[in-house]
Amino acid sequence: MQGNYWQAANQKLLAKAISELHFENAITVDPFEGRQFRLALPDAEWLFSGTMSIWGMVIVDIGSVSRDDNQQPALISLVMDLQPVIKMDLCTSVALSKSYRQPSPPSSSILRC
Repeated sequence: MQGNYWQAANQKLLAKAISELHFENAITVDPFEGRQFRLALPDAEWLFSGTMSIWGMVIVDIGSVSRDDNQQPALISLVMDLQPVIKMDLCTSVALSKSYRQPSPPSSSILRC
């Protein structure tokens, strides 16, 4: 997959993940400066623009998500940053990380927990 397609897909996935986790009350986002929001996590700060829906869920503007000073963060960075907050077990985090980094992992590299 070409880089520009992957970056577009990645930004859509980041926006969707933040919106859904916020809707499920797994994370808290703080509004500041107009349509800007902040997701403060133990090891990173995520910033994005968006709006609140009538259901109380943040709708993240695709392409607006940044992590600290990285304007094009990867979805796996969000997953790893969220791991202690949403209490994702380490095995699941590592499996997600491995599958993300290896688009077609050989069957021998499957993580067994």
